[in-house]
Amino acid sequence: EIKVFSGNVNSSAIKSELSKNFEIWKSNDVDEIFLYFSGHGSFFNDEFYYILSNFDENQRRQTSLQNSEIDRMIKSVKPKMVTKVIDACQSGVSYIKGGTNFLEKYYSKTADNFEKCYFLHSSMTSQYSYQDKNISAFTKSFLQSISTSVKPTIRYKDIIDYISDTFENSAEQTPFFI
Repeated sequence: EIKVFSGNVNSSAIKSELSKNFEIWKSNDVDEIFLYFSGHGSFFNDEFYYILSNFDENQRRQTSLQNSEIDRMIKSVKPKMVTKVIDACQSGVSYIKGGTNFLEKYYSKTADNFEKCYFLHSSMTSQYSYQDKNISAFTKSFLQSISTSVKPTIRYKDIIDYISDTFENSAEQTPFFI
């Protein structure tokens, strides 16, 4: 099952739709959840926010989607595998702000709930995620890793390696993978 949200998606609509879908999925065996977000993001007070079309800084929690809320929804369906790809400015901040120990504790806590998980972030602390024309550099690299592959099956490691090579010499944007 594939759910696509595109264009001007406001927070009420996406929260409602996600809640409805996760409630339905709770009654099923979920093998894999793959979340791909490409858009604006912001880190504030130890939380990453997915910025949506009606975002208002004075109503941050009401007009955006918090990463912790997405994590709770995902955990509620107990998938065997989770892949979150976040292509947004500051997307890796919450995971590295407290240093290596914080990083290990956060991912350990999150990973304990899943048999397998991958987290791919387009940028690190205080970095922007850049775009060229209508597509971000990270998403472009992600798609190229798939479209140029000659392998019959593509592993997440193959995608990560391709993206890492693409951004190897970039001081402005450093993708972050767990």
